[in-house]
Amino acid sequence: MSGKTRKLLSSALIGTTLLSGGLEKAVAQEPDIRVNASTTFASIYVQGSGFVVGKGPVSQTYVGAGLRNFTLSSWLNYDFGNRALTEADFFVGVNGSLFSIDKGLFEGKVSARASVDAWTYPGLKGVKPDYAAEAGIHYSWKNLAELDFGFIHLLTGEQTWDRNKFQFEVSKPLTLANIGNLKLQITPSISTAVCDNFYGFNDVSRVTIGTELNLQSGNLKFGAFVNRQFSASPGTNPGIKDITYYGIGGRIDF
Repeated sequence: MSGKTRKLLSSALIGTTLLSGGLEKAVAQEPDIRVNASTTFASIYVQGSGFVVGKGPVSQTYVGAGLRNFTLSSWLNYDFGNRALTEADFFVGVNGSLFSIDKGLFEGKVSARASVDAWTYPGLKGVKPDYAAEAGIHYSWKNLAELDFGFIHLLTGEQTWDRNKFQFEVSKPLTLANIGNLKLQITPSISTAVCDNFYGFNDVSRVTIGTELNLQSGNLKFGAFVNRQFSASPGTNPGIKDITYYGIGGRIDF
């Protein structure tokens, strides 16, 4: 990493620490230590920008641990078509509640997250790691919808003000059945990504309509999803295609 990148990475870490201080009181009731793991088998790996990676199918595994509002996590993508671990990502972050709105039209809860990331590519020869800073806001609006905004800035190489990605998602969990310790939910969603020279992508890169079905029992959750992606700017981003992808997976919280 260049000197400028190291400085920005240090600034991101300091910002994360300051944010954690603001969240500390809000998450005082959270368990001191949290560990969770999940795995998903998907037809293909589609990045947040909409770019399709590898041949597929893929296995995507996540492991995370939290101490109060701090988190350490990793995410792996194994491509069976390429017979390679094409990506291994590592995150240091903070998340927690910011505030609640108790009455009125906008009644709901607002939470925030931030992290610094290292994205590595073990199965891709000659491809160097990338470094990034992330931040996001999530708004649970009454029983109406879940709204999420995410921002990623690439830190790799010389620091510039572009190389950003903005993601927006609106979803609505609907409970189909709630019997004893079992809960069955379906969650339709719509999301989009806006890129600013993010790996060469620009403008609105994709719009995705999805549906997720989840069955939860205590600390176990099993699910399946189907997403349909539409390329929003084929002239600007020829590498982003229309595609339908799907998968199944499970998660456990310890």
